[in-house]
Amino acid sequence: MAEMLREKGELPSCEKIGQEFEVSYKTVARDIDLMRDFMGYPLAYDKTTYKWKLTGPMPEPVL
Repeated sequence: MAEMLREKGELPSCEKIGQEFEVSYKTVARDIDLMRDFMGYPLAYDKTTYKWKLTGPMPEPVL
């Protein structure tokens, strides 16, 4: 999902991501929460477009 954010600056809904990766939407929601709350990704959900969008620069990857 991080690669999708780098390329497009947004993610589709949890349901659409779940279908693409063949996991439940709850798994995707937990992953997004992890990215936002613990990894520092500036993500916000846009209710008008049903997408997760970056609200600032992405954090640098930890090697």
